[in-house]
Amino acid sequence: MVLLLLPKFDSGRDLVYNLLKQNVMAKSENVIRGRIGNMIFYRVRGVTRIRSVPLSAVRPDALKCRTARLRLIAAVRFYQRLQDTRLRDIWRLAAKDTAMNGYNLFVKQNIYVFNERTLFDPARLLL
Repeated sequence: MVLLLLPKFDSGRDLVYNLLKQNVMAKSENVIRGRIGNMIFYRVRGVTRIRSVPLSAVRPDALKCRTARLRLIAAVRFYQRLQDTRLRDIWRLAAKDTAMNGYNLFVKQNIYVFNERTLFDPARLLL
């Protein structure tokens, strides 16, 4: 994977043409958001980034995949319950100097303490 920092272009069309010609993921100084053709423009911490849209998405129905999806759902629901507590602010603060937000950091640190339905190992939960 090649990551480029592109100079400013006069228009979004010039930027898209240049990216399609080079077929790379990129960062840009232009402030563009949304989708143009098969390119998605989005911002992360003040930097415009560009990626291409996948041609197709398949959700495998294997048991391990289904288990992982249900575990993620359980972790997300648990994090959503933290909305009215100080723990949510603490997770946001912990993720401040990383490329993640509080939600992503919580899920990354705690995904394996959930099973398909609920929290199954409270002693390992990081709060």
